This record gives sequence, structure tokens and C-alpha cells, in this order.
Amino acid sequence: MNVPAIPRYALLCYTPIMQVLVHFYSYFKDLTGCAETVQTVAEGGTISDLLRELVTRFPKLAGMQIRHSLPSAWNTRTVPAS
Repeated sequence: MNVPAIPRYALLCYTPIMQVLVHFYSYFKDLTGCAETVQTVAEGGTISDLLRELVTRFPKLAGMQIRHSLPSAWNTRTVPAS
């Protein structure tokens, strides 16, 4: 079996990602239809990036001022949107 050799000048592209566990409570649980989800975000992404992804994934969240309605925490500490 002939397997082509990888050229020495081959460029490897690597995009680090984070898997974020998101918990939904109360009204947000009703809007999303789930209590929790895992969302992928590019490394270095912000809470605002995460919220944009969630609104895309759960369109019912789009009508809300989600950033002002949803407290965000990382390791139990409240964090700003950016």
C-alpha cells in the first residue's frame, strides 16, 4: 500500500477551543428546553462570544436583553461580558 509522504513544509493549523458547561435555570430553562448544555468557544473567547453562540443555538433567547438579564460566572465568580 502506497501512502504519500507528508512534505516537510506542511503547515499544521491548530485552533484551541474551550468546552463551556452552561446551566439554565427558571425562565431560561423554559426558553432553551434544557437544564444545561455544553458550548464550544474559541480559546480566548469572551462571555459575549459565548452569549452570541447561545442565542444562535437557542433562538428564543434572541428577544431578550440577555446580557443584562443573565448573570455570568466563571468558577463561582461573577464576570463581565467582555
